[in-house]
Amino acid sequence: MGMPARTGKRFWPPGLTHALCRISLTPRNAMPRWFLINTASHEARPQDMKDAPVLPPDKYIVMGGDLTHCLWSSKGEMILLADLPISQDLTTRLQAWEDWADDFEDFLPPEERAPFDLEGFTEAGLEIARALKAELPDYTILYCDEARWQARKELGLTPAECRYEV
Repeated sequence: MGMPARTGKRFWPPGLTHALCRISLTPRNAMPRWFLINTASHEARPQDMKDAPVLPPDKYIVMGGDLTHCLWSSKGEMILLADLPISQDLTTRLQAWEDWADDFEDFLPPEERAPFDLEGFTEAGLEIARALKAELPDYTILYCDEARWQARKELGLTPAECRYEV
């Protein structure tokens, strides 16, 4: 069985509709990059998770960061969209924003990447983070500014300097 094409896109093995898996897409002569793949379904759960949803006990959510799954708990655990008490409209917006991140070819050198509107992506994410805060007013929502995050090494920023509370 051959390796899938290294497109940087999420892919699903035949017949797989609900899953959570980790794959390595390693271009020649490069360090491995791990990607977390999920369907954002309530049925997709890491093996070590219990039946209860992973919601931060301290009501603390980090949104974004490195153009991967969009919601994380304060412990760095992935939060599935289906587990949050938010409207279907906001769930749809979050899923679309996460899908948009798939178009960013960060596994390629900058000069070989297809055009990606990182500023627009960052702005849209901030609007969604504000909507998330409006629907979850008792939660602390930290937003990772993707434009700053992607340029943090060049700008000499720490990860904390790329995140701010909404």
